[in-house]
Amino acid sequence: MTAFSCFALNAFCYGANVYWVSPTGTASWAAAESDTPLSGTACTDLETANTSVVAGDTVYLRGGTYGVPIYLNGKSGTSGNRITFAAHTGETPDIQNTTDIRATYAYGIRVFNNSDYITIRGITVTAQIPSSGNGVRPLAVNDGCDYLEIDSCTFDGSAITGEQSGSGTLFAPQVTANGGDGPDHGWIHHSVFHSMGQIGTNGDDRGGVLQIGVSTDTAANESPDNWTIENNQIYWGAHHTLEVYGQYNVVRNNRMWNEAWIDNPNDPLAVGQKEPDPGPVTGKYGNRTLQIEGPNEFMSATTISATASGNTINDSANGLGIFSVDDMIRITGFTESANTGIAIVTAASASQLTLNGDITLVDEAAGDAVSLGRVTSQHERYNLIEDNRLTGMGPPSDDDGEGMLSISSGNNLIRYNTISGSVGRGVYFKQGEQSQNNVLYNNTILSVGDRPTNRTGIAQAAIELSSFLASGVGNEIINNLIYDGVTEAIARTGSGNDVDDASTVVRGNWNGAKDGDGNYDLDATDPLFIDATIPTDRSSQSQPNMNLQAASGAINNGSYLTQANGSGASSVTLVVDNAMFFQDGTWGSSLVTMSADTIAIGTVGNTVDISSINYSTNTITLASAMTWNDNDNIWLYSKSDGEVVLYGSAPDQGAFEYLEVPSILRKSRAVSSRQSLITIP
Repeated sequence: MTAFSCFALNAFCYGANVYWVSPTGTASWAAAESDTPLSGTACTDLETANTSVVAGDTVYLRGGTYGVPIYLNGKSGTSGNRITFAAHTGETPDIQNTTDIRATYAYGIRVFNNSDYITIRGITVTAQIPSSGNGVRPLAVNDGCDYLEIDSCTFDGSAITGEQSGSGTLFAPQVTANGGDGPDHGWIHHSVFHSMGQIGTNGDDRGGVLQIGVSTDTAANESPDNWTIENNQIYWGAHHTLEVYGQYNVVRNNRMWNEAWIDNPNDPLAVGQKEPDPGPVTGKYGNRTLQIEGPNEFMSATTISATASGNTINDSANGLGIFSVDDMIRITGFTESANTGIAIVTAASASQLTLNGDITLVDEAAGDAVSLGRVTSQHERYNLIEDNRLTGMGPPSDDDGEGMLSISSGNNLIRYNTISGSVGRGVYFKQGEQSQNNVLYNNTILSVGDRPTNRTGIAQAAIELSSFLASGVGNEIINNLIYDGVTEAIARTGSGNDVDDASTVVRGNWNGAKDGDGNYDLDATDPLFIDATIPTDRSSQSQPNMNLQAASGAINNGSYLTQANGSGASSVTLVVDNAMFFQDGTWGSSLVTMSADTIAIGTVGNTVDISSINYSTNTITLASAMTWNDNDNIWLYSKSDGEVVLYGSAPDQGAFEYLEVPSILRKSRAVSSRQSLITIP
């Protein structure tokens, strides 16, 4: 039917290259092309669409249950002619794959083998236990596959979440290189991911809700870069709700929660397993919500065997972990090591190690006898974490560590997020040498550290920096609003380890005085939120409401972010002490419009847009010429979505700038009090 005849019939036209799929479709590919909707057997089937689609085609799926996946192998569109798989308006196509096993897995959606410029819109994947295979993968994107868009989709693992094995294992939706080029410039938005993972028979937390990348980042297995994850709901994962590797990714305006929700399958508890939550959700576990990871890269393992001799260490995750240089290890034996007998990991580029004596690992060792490796220096990530709402963390099943927001990489920009209702830490700069040189500013952290009575080992600080292997150094923590926790506001692990080391900056936060251990206590003064209630239903969009009341002491109480390093007269080249506080609009997916930051120099009203940033030299190129003095203060004026965040004489503390008149316009967009309302179609 031509477009002319379609309009003549007063019907809606879908245009050329439009194909129709239904659960009962039997038509050929050619017969399923129509500019008006087809249904039933007049449509084709989903597998025919998978193999036939080409650049510029749009495939509409009619509502109903599908037993095969969307499976795109080497199918690419172009920047101007994308391939689109979409739900027909007002209908819900639901992929429930139980019998179609490919590469040993039951997939919901798989995009791989350099399938570029693909859009998936409005599709639901409901994971079910398949008839065979190694498990369920609701979403898998790997091997290239640049410029992918996931729009308004739902990935639901609730039907098989729990302790599973074999074909019932539920794997997190994942974007990964899978042994090749990492998928780049993807965009996941307005979608829902929930209820993924299991508690293992050994008490381990397995799997999460959404994972972008993997721990190994090499030329042969690159992590995804330049992804934008925004306006999603991501909740209930055994290990995490969202885990992000790679560089130049943007995670903004998502809602995530992971309070105690998953059942304990083990009675009695496994060896080493921690107690579940005693109430109000008795017998359940939760975990971290958002984790920003760096590479965990090692050289090839080397195995050493010798005769039995020496001392014995039993039941260790690694028999011996070595994280220093120029060591000598004499006559050590290991039995029942869960992973590696001796794990030797150094942060130095050159390390001398002497193994002197007989080393024996008996058959119980699950890993290599000796693994020699070096952590690489690829820990500079440059990810933007902005405007996210994290509203719950329950007790993990396998340890007392972690934080609601865990950071295991360096050079990340973390700002204007809200973090509330955690049993442990709010923010945790983790062990290892990667969690360095991050900036954490203008976040609100409310009611964290409320650990269960049976989990007294859970760390409780609102913000905690690890002291292990020079972790948690070089970070700047500024203008955060921390209230109603249990112990310290800002702390460093280990007794006597001062938060303010030579390279860590702590300034302008809502916190109390420093104690004898060098940690900052909480400030008991009420900052006057509109509503500080932590609701039982962590999906609530109305509570807590962490906008400030007019009488709040946090208004205009924030500090500058950085300062000018040298003066400038009618210049566009601004050198600052630390450029990591800002971004220039180039991070994230090129599919998404992202504003460069606008900054204020010298005075809060002296504003200018950023054109580009050189982070290695801390040089900001301005969009227009400005004049400033050496050591002039610099603030953020508007952020990546163009929203103005600086009113009055100084910034406010926390994630919400107080506005007397919330209808002020900036860059042709309305500025509101931003209670992080997210509408998921």
